[in-house]
Amino acid sequence: MDWPEKKALTNLSSFYLYFADVDQTKRSDRLQARLAAAYRSVQIPELKKRLSPGTVARMESRASRATTLLWKAYPLTQEFALTDEEVRFSVAYATGQRLDMPDRCSCARGIELTMEHTVYCAEKLTRHNMIQDRFVAFARFHGVHTRQNVRLPNQDADARLEPDVIFYPGTFGPVQTDITVINPCAPFRLKHHRNAHKWATTTKKREKERKYLAKAQEKGDSFKPLVFETHGKMDKEIYNLLEMLATRTTFDRGLAVTDMKLDLAVTLARGNALAARTTIARAQRARDSTRAVHPLPAASSSSSTKSKSRFFNRRTKANKQQQRQQQQQ
Repeated sequence: MDWPEKKALTNLSSFYLYFADVDQTKRSDRLQARLAAAYRSVQIPELKKRLSPGTVARMESRASRATTLLWKAYPLTQEFALTDEEVRFSVAYATGQRLDMPDRCSCARGIELTMEHTVYCAEKLTRHNMIQDRFVAFARFHGVHTRQNVRLPNQDADARLEPDVIFYPGTFGPVQTDITVINPCAPFRLKHHRNAHKWATTTKKREKERKYLAKAQEKGDSFKPLVFETHGKMDKEIYNLLEMLATRTTFDRGLAVTDMKLDLAVTLARGNALAARTTIARAQRARDSTRAVHPLPAASSSSSTKSKSRFFNRRTKANKQQQRQQQQQ
């Protein structure tokens, strides 16, 4: 271990004598943190060499404080409580464990059905609208007026070129926002570059700014792209907007920034679980429809034929007996 302060610490005895000096207590300040940092700097690069690009992308995408919000203790109220199904999927998605699902997706591309594919193949608009409703609820709770454009599945591309929510704080100019959820670890991103997940949010922000920023500035408004990642990471523009809303908190009414971030994290987890449930259900239906119908074995078919012949023989005898009785009468 190389210590810049003392390059002579090359063995255990010199290391112990240097840091065990009680007269120099500052030498051991943050010693454990420095040891852990030195260990991580050596082990993490070695670990990344042995893991697949998808696993490395998931590990780095979850290296954010926002991704841990879902696992922290929170009030067990109706707004924050997750179902067993949502928790099960969230744990599997965070750890990379595959659920019991078909091998191929039912979408037009028919690609391999992975955990990363389940969160962006279906119900993307529903998840988007769920998050949008929470932002509007935050603004209403803090007394900020809004105007929102609810997205519908049957809208064409031109109708969707309007901002999602426009906030009117009153103390300064309106703020136009556009909400989007991306999957940085999607296979179509990583096939171009194994580190594409690192700049996925930045790329999406620039794309949204090219669409909306010029029109917002023409009206004298500001524009904020609100980019979420499916693993839980939130862009800094989201924090800036939440801080703006928190400044409108009165003495007896309002939400803290941490409460709103937790609410958004829970809503995102619910949207991911909904998208995965719909994608897996469609894949199961497509798999069952393509399965071959196997004929019955020869033994079973012959036995069924014999039983049918016995039934018809008994029925014929009964009909003949009935005709004889009618003739005798």
